[in-house]
Amino acid sequence: MENARSQYKPLIRQTRYTYNVSQTRKLEDMRYKNAKEYWSLLTSTTCQGTIEPNISTQRFAEYFRAVNDPQSTIFFNQMKMYLVSMKGF
Repeated sequence: MENARSQYKPLIRQTRYTYNVSQTRKLEDMRYKNAKEYWSLLTSTTCQGTIEPNISTQRFAEYFRAVNDPQSTIFFNQMKMYLVSMKGF
């Protein structure tokens, strides 16, 4: 089983790399030759995995304000975690 896994992982990496190189070449070729196809291919690759946020923009804005406010407990807790993580250096 381990032998199959050790053969499978490099194969998947190589296949993914080959696919990415071929897509890049297609994009480069189509950029000037076929603009419509170029944009179609570009949007099809970039829109994959787009997930609708489950947080409202109002809630996000409140969190962002709190993170950047030194008087906020969120700011304090994040700074505390950062400083603790820096002690290891």
